[in-house]
Amino acid sequence: MPSVSLFGTTRTIPAQGDTDWGENVSGILEDLSKAMDKMATLVGDVPYLLMSKDTQNKADGDAIDISADPDEGANRVEVTASGAISLGATDSNAIDDGLIDGQTLLVVGTSNTNTIRLPADHQNVDLNGDVVLAKNDAIFLMWDLPSTNWVELSRSN
Repeated sequence: MPSVSLFGTTRTIPAQGDTDWGENVSGILEDLSKAMDKMATLVGDVPYLLMSKDTQNKADGDAIDISADPDEGANRVEVTASGAISLGATDSNAIDDGLIDGQTLLVVGTSNTNTIRLPADHQNVDLNGDVVLAKNDAIFLMWDLPSTNWVELSRSN
């Protein structure tokens, strides 16, 4: 029986024509069901992809948390603060390292007064200059494992 990798787990799949599917196919179906439940919702009978959301309240010098458990992780983070702040202390990360190559992260500001600054000169970010996020401003990043950087894909403000 051939083996395939699915969500970081290697599963053995039955050969074509094999009727004994056993636990391997059940495991694959369970993995797919869990993933799809977190990624999409049905509107009528049409599936729409979703970005899971997390709201993080930060102080000056804090970093955005990336969950160590991919099942609990969000790929859209709304950052709140009690005043205008800059993420990451000098010579530190403004965002925790990503978990897997290609992981995406959308960071969204929530206030026109309590803005969130993401400096371009911090470790593990590759940005096209500093970004200051006010209400509904966003930056879309992708974790690049070979360079160990969050790479800017786009921004909107």
